[in-house]
Amino acid sequence: MLFLIQRKIVEILKKIYIKRYTRDFTLRLSASVISTIVSKVLLLPVLALMFSEEEYGLMLTIIGIESLISLVFGNTLYTVRMIMHSEYEKWGLVGDFNILAIVTSSLAGILVIPVIFLFPDIALLDKIFLVPYVILATINLYFTVYYSITLRFKDGLYQAMVTSIGLLMGIPIAWVLHSWVVCYLSSAIFGFVYLVWRTDIVRESLKKTLLFKTTLNKYYLLMIATIFSGGIVYLDRFILYPMIGASAVTM
Repeated sequence: MLFLIQRKIVEILKKIYIKRYTRDFTLRLSASVISTIVSKVLLLPVLALMFSEEEYGLMLTIIGIESLISLVFGNTLYTVRMIMHSEYEKWGLVGDFNILAIVTSSLAGILVIPVIFLFPDIALLDKIFLVPYVILATINLYFTVYYSITLRFKDGLYQAMVTSIGLLMGIPIAWVLHSWVVCYLSSAIFGFVYLVWRTDIVRESLKKTLLFKTTLNKYYLLMIATIFSGGIVYLDRFILYPMIGASAVTM
């Protein structure tokens, strides 16, 4: 009798787990699909019509560089937080990560400055908007770890919707100012505001803990791996632009 009760409990728990896993997977997939459709299917064709072939090719190259920078700094910190979360929970520690978030996002903003000088054809307004966009994009990438830690994937879906609205709202401004970066900056601002409103991770204390050195070492190792893996993804753009020109990047 006891065995039958235990078996029944296990079956119920399995059903709950499968149901929750399916729901979480669906929410995460939906967020990814929404972001991809808006940023790739809707936004890029509109920008291709608004700008010349040379400008559009340059834009794709800069987006590739920006994506790699924010991936290396922001997504790496996201991954380290996921890896170290159980250790911080075990010792009851809060800290380290917002210090690293400020440092890494600042470094990302500084690193994009040479890019501005390497590509003199970048419009003046794009140069001005690029640095704050990269900083926000990097810090947003890290802060979204909150949804994975707390399993609040519905909020992750809402953020994808909010950032997508920001992208679309930036289109008329981009047309008026003739600055494609405005679209992405608008999206990053919308995303950051939502994160500040809906998550507690933004308000974590700025203090070092006894795990800071361990966390930093893991960050360095993962950052190197991300540079290589991310660099391969955007390698074609980095090679084509200086060798053939902006028009080749659009192909």
